[in-house]
Amino acid sequence: MTFQRFFVLFITYAFSIVVGYIFVSLLPIHSMIVQVILMTIIGFIVLAAPLTYLSFKKQK
Repeated sequence: MTFQRFFVLFITYAFSIVVGYIFVSLLPIHSMIVQVILMTIIGFIVLAAPLTYLSFKKQK
């Protein structure tokens, strides 16, 4: 794995955490379990889209 690919993956991972946290903090949810579940789902969606794109781009 090249440094450039590692850096892009790291930034994408960090971005998914930040987006998930911001989205969950905007909702009026007080249950920690629900917050963790929502943050996991949102983070996965934000993380999966760019990684799928990068994988398809790498195959070409």
